Amino acid sequence: MAEAAAQRPVPGLRRNAQRSPVQLLEKQSFNQFLFNPFSLMKHAYSSSQPASITGFLPSSLRGAVLAGLLGLGLPAAAQSPSALTLNGSSSYVQANTVTLNGTALTMECWVRVSAFKASSPFISSVMGVEDGNNAAMLRFGDVGIGSNKLQFVLTVGTTQRKLNSVTSFNTNTWYHVAGTFDGSTMRLYVNGVLDGSASGTAGSMAGTGVFCLGRNYESVRVLNGTVDEARVWTRALTATELAASPCSVSASATGLEAYWKLDEGTGTVAADASGRGHGGTLIGTTNASWTTAIPTQCVTTAVNTGRKLDGLQVQVLGNPVHGSQATIEVRGTQGQPATVQVFNMLGALVQRLTLKPTTDAQQSRLTLPGAAGLYVVRVSTPAGTATTRLIKQ
Repeated sequence: MAEAAAQRPVPGLRRNAQRSPVQLLEKQSFNQFLFNPFSLMKHAYSSSQPASITGFLPSSLRGAVLAGLLGLGLPAAAQSPSALTLNGSSSYVQANTVTLNGTALTMECWVRVSAFKASSPFISSVMGVEDGNNAAMLRFGDVGIGSNKLQFVLTVGTTQRKLNSVTSFNTNTWYHVAGTFDGSTMRLYVNGVLDGSASGTAGSMAGTGVFCLGRNYESVRVLNGTVDEARVWTRALTATELAASPCSVSASATGLEAYWKLDEGTGTVAADASGRGHGGTLIGTTNASWTTAIPTQCVTTAVNTGRKLDGLQVQVLGNPVHGSQATIEVRGTQGQPATVQVFNMLGALVQRLTLKPTTDAQQSRLTLPGAAGLYVVRVSTPAGTATTRLIKQ
């Protein structure tokens, strides 16, 4: 039944015979199409005869159209449309001087290492300042520890302190990492969870200098990997704060000193979204190696908030989902009948069910296909429609 439903056309649409939709697509930028797919659809179709909602497009673009029609962007656009890949030998970002000489600090970012260093000093720099003994940085590896261990280095007073992670990191895997200091205790967090801490004599930091992403001290310590959403704070964020906003924060957030979203997607500039003048320049290549392969965890964050329209809300419980069963919760139907539809990213309808009229929140079980990936859940009532993403792992 699901396969048959997937082929049902969308009523009220007819293909314009004068110009092909693909030709129309070629006349506008992909970004414009991505965030306003109706600009393509309104030209590609006029009223009357039905047509498939995605059948006219190349398969690589059908998901983009579907996501747009359901009120969503592509998953990569959920938080940040791009990230920055560094080559491990010459490329890094050099920002303006960031003064880190107070008694509180947080440095955080997403990082995905392509290869760890195989020779001494086994260091892959992620972000921070290193000017002689004055240091405030996150990096992988050091002499005496594994090259896949995260290290938080901080100069307090005249003493350089180091905190090594318990976690051993894997290549080609996104992690959210953070180092915090509250005046006496250093802490490392991995994916929002406390990984380790070390306390010492209270004091002030001495980490003033040129701030870099992907390099500190010398070129052999350049990161071979990808970074995204790098931030510096003049306060020690809590585990709750780190876990709540790993993918995006307000530029006016309290204590935010520098914020490189790395959304540019092209060029050699890494803008500082905090507005505090710490913009960066890519060094070592004529053009940044931008990628749209951002952390998939950021898509999950977008999903968990649900999507609302006129009080109607749908949310996937326990996103991402493991296995063939998923539970959704629907609120705000206001006593009206509701229809639930689940689409895969090719635009095929894979499940449909009807909810009974009620004014209460109600939960329903969905049976998913075998394939892992991104699905779109749409709930419709006579008053409106709500959508959200479902991730199956």
